[in-house]
Amino acid sequence: MLILSELATFLNQIEAHSGTPAILLLTREFEKEYQVSKSIDRTVWLEGNWLIPDYSARPWVMWTANLQRRIDGIDGPVRWVVVRK
Repeated sequence: MLILSELATFLNQIEAHSGTPAILLLTREFEKEYQVSKSIDRTVWLEGNWLIPDYSARPWVMWTANLQRRIDGIDGPVRWVVVRK
């Protein structure tokens, strides 16, 4: 699939430039369409919006638990992200 080849090339380029591995933020829809987590060996960050995501072929390291979290002292919504140790 062309998109997977292009994505792998792009990831290799940015990782060579930055010297650090990339983390892929995959939405449920994108993962369903392209199955990136099966094809490209990278750490994944998924979206769950209150529910722990289960749509990746590999375990998540981060997941977006909520995009609308409110915190006193901060104007507007805050992205709440869970990080697995």
